[in-house]
Amino acid sequence: TVAGQTLNSGMLMDACGGHAMPYHFHTDLACEYDATDKSAHAKAVALALDGYVMYGKWESSDTAPELDACNGHTGPVPADTTYGITTGADVYHYHSTNTPPFLLGCYGPIDSMEACKTLYPACSDSNYKTSLYTASGNCFEYATWCPCYQHKGSTAQANPYTTSTSSCSTAASDSSATPVTSSTASFINSEVGLWVTVLGIWVPA
Repeated sequence: TVAGQTLNSGMLMDACGGHAMPYHFHTDLACEYDATDKSAHAKAVALALDGYVMYGKWESSDTAPELDACNGHTGPVPADTTYGITTGADVYHYHSTNTPPFLLGCYGPIDSMEACKTLYPACSDSNYKTSLYTASGNCFEYATWCPCYQHKGSTAQANPYTTSTSSCSTAASDSSATPVTSSTASFINSEVGLWVTVLGIWVPA
């Protein structure tokens, strides 16, 4: 039990953003800080294996940060004795987000979407693309094993994860296509979670 929440060792995600055994995270580390407190920069919640610290969702009062494709940026952070951070230090750091990649997309800093995609051959390999579509015919091609979803607020040339792209006439006849339902977010979430597990974060007990 963490922060009053029972951790889930099964397939479904628990309220802390993780599951399974060995236990690992996919989304916001909600039990490591108060995500409802938007009054200041979120506290440090984990340490990525590249040595940079990860924080909760908020950059300042009720403001989410503008992040690179790895989910990080450079800016002032609050002091934290656990991680040896002094007051007002201006450092590169990661944030959790409500959208992919949720925690880590890659090890940053990184300067462009293209730079992120060059780290993962699957981003440009058609063999890793699958069609996701709605019953109304809206669809988009999603590249599995490509955790590059946005860069500094722009989704240009990024791996899409919504149905905001143009309709696709071949979706209905594509036997390999995956319907977009309420489980689609879980599908993308699970895949991104694998990258978080591979890239690695350390959460203090």
